[in-house]
Amino acid sequence: MYRIIKTDGTEIGLADSVRFIAKGGNGAYVEVKEQDAIGISFKGKLYALLGKPDLQEAEVVIVAKTSTADEIVAQRTVADITFVKLAESGELDETTMSEHVETFSPWAYPVNYVSCTWGIVMTLIGAVGALVFAIKGNRARRVGYSLYFVSGNGWGAVALGPFIFMSEGSARSEATRIHEAGHGVQNCLWGVLFPFVIGIPSLISCAVNPAKHSSRWFEMQATKLGERFCAF
Repeated sequence: MYRIIKTDGTEIGLADSVRFIAKGGNGAYVEVKEQDAIGISFKGKLYALLGKPDLQEAEVVIVAKTSTADEIVAQRTVADITFVKLAESGELDETTMSEHVETFSPWAYPVNYVSCTWGIVMTLIGAVGALVFAIKGNRARRVGYSLYFVSGNGWGAVALGPFIFMSEGSARSEATRIHEAGHGVQNCLWGVLFPFVIGIPSLISCAVNPAKHSSRWFEMQATKLGERFCAF
C-alpha cells in the first residue's frame, strides 16, 4: 500500500501499487523499478518524486509505503509524514528540524541509548566511518533511527550500527534504506554479539552467494524490523 502526498501535506490518494516512471532512450516515459524512477503515474497524471531530477513542471509528491492504510493513519498524520520525508530528503535545515523534534519517533532516545551501550561496538565502528564521510563533505540524512551517507555508484550498502553507507543507486530505493535501518535495530537487539551473529555472516553471504543473500534469516529479520520500526 502506498500513500501519495503533496509537499504541502495534502493527500492525493492511496494505491495498492504505484507505477514508477523515468525517461527512456527515445525520450518517452517508461515504467521502471522504484530505485530508478524520477516520477510516478497516478490516475493518469504525471507526478515528480521529491528529491529527484525535475520532471517537466510536474507536481512534486512524496510516496510513503505502508502495510495498510489504517496502520499509517494510526502511526502518523499526513503532515508528520510530509515533514519527516522533507527532512530525509535534505529539504529542511537543522534549525527547523530541531524545532519540531517531537515529530520524529518517540522511540528515538531509547534506541540511541541502546546503540551507545549494548550496541557500542558497531556504533563506534560506524561513527569512525561517519566522521570520514563528513570530513569528505558527505551530508548525513536520516532514515528511521539511523543516519545514512551516500557516495559513489555500484557498490551497494552497509550498515554499521546507526550509521549507513550507500551508493547513489542504493540510496534511491526506499526499501533498501529501510532494510539497512533495520540492521541498526538489530544492533540494538544483538549488541556486542552483532558482529559475530549477523555482521560477519552477512558479509560472507553477500560475497559467496549474493543471489540467496536476501533470503538469509538475518537479512529477512532486518527487513521486518525496518518495516516495523523505521518506515516513518
